Amino acid sequence: MNQVKDKAAQTVETTRISSQISSKREERNVHLKKLGEIVHLANQRGNFQEVLEQIQHSSNAITQVELEIESLEVQLLRVKGEKRCSCGAIIPAESRFCNSCGSEVKEEDRVLVPAPVVVEQPVNAFCTSCGLQIESDSAFCTSCGAKIE
Repeated sequence: MNQVKDKAAQTVETTRISSQISSKREERNVHLKKLGEIVHLANQRGNFQEVLEQIQHSSNAITQVELEIESLEVQLLRVKGEKRCSCGAIIPAESRFCNSCGSEVKEEDRVLVPAPVVVEQPVNAFCTSCGLQIESDSAFCTSCGAKIE
């Protein structure tokens, strides 16, 4: 019963954060459109000097929204019990090694939140080095880092 309650809370939080990300992306697009219009008009007039301040302001606004999106994406990964490896792959927060590139995940880089209730997925293989069950699409073991043959 508690697992269902936890999964429902996770789903609500995931939906809330995803909605915020979507909203911020729309805001970013509005700023980009405005910036494009400013640059286009300056180009038509042949004078960028008079709009440099507007360009800088729009660019700063875009950068701020992009930082907010990045922060929300990190929050979303935490809620899901995941993190992003330096190679770009999404991995479980408790992984010691990336199952995509094999890089070791340093202790201080691990996300310290409980993993959510996860529906079991088919496991088709075992690591030949440590014996851990692994997903069939893993290139490296998430426990010992061994390459999966």
